[in-house]
Amino acid sequence: MKNHLFIVLVCFLAVGVSQAGTCARCKGMMLVTNMGKCKKCGERTTSGAKQYCPKCSDDLNRCEVCGVELENGKKKTGALKLHLADSGKSIVLGKGQKVEIILPGNPSTGYSWIQKERTGDSVEMDGKMSYASKPSPQGMAGVGGVYTLTLCAVKNGESTLEYVYRRAWENKKKPMRTFTIKLLVQDR
Repeated sequence: MKNHLFIVLVCFLAVGVSQAGTCARCKGMMLVTNMGKCKKCGERTTSGAKQYCPKCSDDLNRCEVCGVELENGKKKTGALKLHLADSGKSIVLGKGQKVEIILPGNPSTGYSWIQKERTGDSVEMDGKMSYASKPSPQGMAGVGGVYTLTLCAVKNGESTLEYVYRRAWENKKKPMRTFTIKLLVQDR
């Protein structure tokens, strides 16, 4: 009986200690210690309840458990980072705050992210959309990567942005993916 109690206590302490990459809501949660899978890199997590491994949680500045962006993360750059999983959300920004929209893609296939619709003028683009490919072995072509678009909240109001992932010459076909976000800018 003492051995079982010791094992339970060790498991409880191990789960509680490894929560550095969690938001205030998830911090202190007791999670079942079974192996899960990180939704970014596919590596193991310490619980099936966790969405990200510690490395990806740190890289993305997101809670390991629920995936929400961390308020006081170690790598906070000031820019709110949004990903494909954030599509359809409404986000509140303070005037002057920057937003990075980071979307997966592979231009070697002919596909790219194209702005389909934009309403409102509360945000402005901070430069053009850029592309960075993932590291690959020398001479290997066709490796995917990420498109990044940086926006700045310039005045109070609401803007809705819609981007579609398609080939430019196939504008009558249904896009492969769609990313839509509503940005609400207000004084903070």
